[in-house]
Order: sequence, then structure tokens, then C-alpha cells
Amino acid sequence: MSKSNPYPDQRRKPLWHGLGKRLRWARKQLNRSAHDLSEAAGLNHGTVECIELGCHLTPTVEDVERLAATLGSPVIWL
Repeated sequence: MSKSNPYPDQRRKPLWHGLGKRLRWARKQLNRSAHDLSEAAGLNHGTVECIELGCHLTPTVEDVERLAATLGSPVIWL
């Protein structure tokens, strides 16, 4: 008996799927700009904006860890 795939397109979603939306929500809760958050996390100025907009940028684990620490959020939540 095979398990049914929960994804109708038969592909698994990457772990970072939805990261941009969660990142934007957390950033706005703290009233921080994307530029400010990038700078505080030690990332290039456009990195947060690109992640939030869903550019073809796949963030590194280190980048996500930095963002989570800067936001005061658990990495697993992002």
C-alpha cells in the first residue's frame, strides 16, 4: 500500500517554502525595514527583500540562522 502524496503536483516543497512570507511578517512585527534587518544580520542589503519577494535566491542555512537570531525567532519557525 503506497502513501498518498500530500502535494497535488507530486513534488515535495523545499524546506524554505513560505520563508519569504514568514520573514516579512516577523520583520513587520518589529517595525524594521528590509534594509535594516539585512544590515543587522550582516547580510547584503538586498538579501531580505529578495527572500521576501521570492527571487530565485535560495538562502543558506547560515543566512536563515542570522535572520532568526536578529528577529529573536526560532530558526525552525522561519
